[in-house]
Amino acid sequence: MFRFGERAAWMPALCGMALAACLPCERALAGHLDVLHAFKKSTHGLEPGTGMIQGPAGKLYGTTFYGGNDTCDTGGAGCGVVFAISADGHEKVVYAFTGGLDGYGPAGGLVKDGAGNIYGTAEVGGADGFGTVFKIASDGGETTLYTFKGGTDGSYPLGSLIMDSAGNLYGTTEEGGGATNTCSTGCGTVFKVAPGGAESVLYAFSGMNGDGYNPVGGLALDSSGNLYGTTEFGGAGCSFGCGIFFRVSPAGTETILHTFGGFANDDGSLPAADLMTDRKGTIFGTTRTGGNSNNCGLAGCGTIFSFTPGGSFNVGFAFQGGADGAQPAGGVVEDKSGNLYGSTSEGGVVTNDCQAGCGTLYAVSSGGVGSTLYTFDGGKGGADPVGDLVMDASGNLYGTSTGGDVLTGGAAFRIKK
Repeated sequence: MFRFGERAAWMPALCGMALAACLPCERALAGHLDVLHAFKKSTHGLEPGTGMIQGPAGKLYGTTFYGGNDTCDTGGAGCGVVFAISADGHEKVVYAFTGGLDGYGPAGGLVKDGAGNIYGTAEVGGADGFGTVFKIASDGGETTLYTFKGGTDGSYPLGSLIMDSAGNLYGTTEEGGGATNTCSTGCGTVFKVAPGGAESVLYAFSGMNGDGYNPVGGLALDSSGNLYGTTEFGGAGCSFGCGIFFRVSPAGTETILHTFGGFANDDGSLPAADLMTDRKGTIFGTTRTGGNSNNCGLAGCGTIFSFTPGGSFNVGFAFQGGADGAQPAGGVVEDKSGNLYGSTSEGGVVTNDCQAGCGTLYAVSSGGVGSTLYTFDGGKGGADPVGDLVMDASGNLYGTSTGGDVLTGGAAFRIKK
């Protein structure tokens, strides 16, 4: 178990020993990165800005924000695609968005059901221009389940969807929910879409009285039906709001569980990544900034936090902005021994194109020691990994990078166990 509650027992530190010593409970991951697919052709998608999910026979599914059909308002960059990558690295476009009723710019991660259908969101477009929730059948056929209207129902869905056992989908919109004194276009929503496509808003943020605004990360769901999430901004005690960690009950009651303190505080600020729940019900997340390092200026380099089923919020790791990386934009994934893995969008190697570093892949052991698995340099592996990682049954990690000196369209990669 990753013991976030025992901060004094382990301070954030980059591991100075062999990686095998950093992860005593698991056989160490190698530092060699294999590029499964390089996104070089616009028709096959460009810039995969989210993590991938696993399908049958080792197949991986993901989205690119650009590429595919050039029929939407992106200045010729394309509308985005849903892609599949086979175990041998062959990439296939499962669906290419048109920018019409289906929307365009899929920015959140995917989720699949037991029948092999895939669900996700397009950030913009659709009948009213404010994004969609879509379904891709196993034969590649697309159905727009819901189109956001930009009013009280929400607008601009960004975070990854999650699904309950009944097939209901849950997510967040960055804006919408009704105008408030803080947000003229709405501060964002937590929404539910039933299997038939009916949408309901479970909670609309106000940005006032300590409430947050702009939820952009994916949610977590507990066994009682409560939803947990973060807002990137808002909360009391910060000049413009540094974000909150919240719970929304099945009845739609919001509880603020933690308010982030800001750039100069150890707990971090600007939480924008998907949340992850481990087998014991502890929820993990990341903040892009804040923490106890001065290496990233006043903003801080980011943190990893946890929330236990008993209600304890803890900060377990603070990035230092050097070889360990900085500004984790994605969430974390956990192995069977409680070690956590993720990516940072900055830090590591500084290049002409990566003035703040090209990003890293990191591990934090169950004993609380951080180590760097891979450092991006803008070369064959790309740069700026911002999505969640996914782990297969053998412990191999898979993820995406969005660009780089060589792979300007990004890459899908693997680090073998």
